[in-house]
This record gives sequence, C-alpha cells and structure tokens, in this order.
Amino acid sequence: MMLLLAAPPAAVAVEQDVVRRAVEAGQLMPLNDILVRVQARYPGKVLDVELDRDPAGRRIYEIKILQEGGRRKEVHVDAVTGFMLDDRAAEIAVVMPLPQVLRTVLERYPGHVLDVELDQNPGEPAVYEVRIAQASGRQVELLVDARSGQIVPGSDLRSGTLRWVKPLPDVLDWILSVYRGVILEAELEFDSNDGPYYEVEVLLADGRRIEVHVDALSGELLRQESAE
Repeated sequence: MMLLLAAPPAAVAVEQDVVRRAVEAGQLMPLNDILVRVQARYPGKVLDVELDRDPAGRRIYEIKILQEGGRRKEVHVDAVTGFMLDDRAAEIAVVMPLPQVLRTVLERYPGHVLDVELDQNPGEPAVYEVRIAQASGRQVELLVDARSGQIVPGSDLRSGTLRWVKPLPDVLDWILSVYRGVILEAELEFDSNDGPYYEVEVLLADGRRIEVHVDALSGELLRQESAE
C-alpha cells in the first residue's frame, strides 16, 4: 500500500508534514481509522491510497481496493469526517440545519424564499439550491454549501441574468403557436454553464407529450424531445 500525495515531487515532503500535523491536530482522520471503516464495507486488498482535493477544495482519500474475483473498487472518503462520499446518506447526515442556512442567506439577500432543495451528486459536496424573491421584484438563485452554510462563490452571478430572461407568458405563447396543445409544466432551469433556459412540457392534440427547451435569453428553440 502506498500513500500518494497529489502534489509536485518537490512539495511531497512539505505536504506530508502538513498532513501529519493536521492529523495530530484532529483536523484530519488518521488513515488507519479510515481504512478500517472502508474495508469493513468493501473487503479486499488495499492497492494504494491517494490524498487529494475535490473541486470544492475538500480533502479526500481515494482508496483503490482489489476485491474477490479480481474486481477493483475505488472509494472516495472525506478525510475530515471519514464518511464515504459514495454514501449519500452519510453525506446528507452532516448537513447544516436548513432553518439556520436560510437565516444566514436572508441576511445577505433579504426577501422571501420561494423554494429550496437539497442536492447531492455522488462524489460532490451536498448543496442547498435556494431561490429568493426580493422586494424589488428581483429573483435570486444561490447554491449554498450544505455543511458550512456558506454561499458557493460565484453562484449568485446567475441571479444577474434573471433580469434579462424573457417573460414566461411570452415564451409559452410562442410555444403554443408552434405546438398546438396544452402546457402541462414550465420551469426555469440552468445549464452547466449557468445559461438559463425554459423547460416546458406540452400535451399535444394527438395525445403525445413533448418536452421543449427554449433559451430564456434569446427565446430560441434549443431542442424538442419526447416526454414519455
């Protein structure tokens, strides 16, 4: 077994010293304790261990295990809490209480919370998605780290684009002029580049359901697909 550090060779010694001190200070869990937990759930031979950082800057152990039958398993573990990040329940279990999160957010963005959702993808930190309507009529959409309660840097930038989106009734009028039917559902979404688009489900006259995506800024049709 090897403990590999995700750092340039010249910095490995320094990084190892930082890790040792962090473990001694209780800021990181000892690797042996983590391996006991992991192997209790995933029996096998540990091939190597790498201490790295995820996109959010959180320290994680990447542990590769050779299991019975020759199958290889890679497990990601939070180096601070010891929770396996593939275990959604464990990740969710350590989130900050929602009332506390919302009070913090509303101090910075006063208004009324329209909706909030806890979201967590495997291997990624859990986040609260929060949408707020302010007295000015502006709507703010934020991502909040569910464990720290801190607003994810840059996530409030998408709010500035909302003032430029086309009104939903106008978009729906256009959709109904092209697709004769009944609107079942309409929602404002954001793509991976934080570009806003409307996702609209339409029941056509022939009984088919389609999902239409429309660019919320330009009003252009992005795509149409079956909703069944």
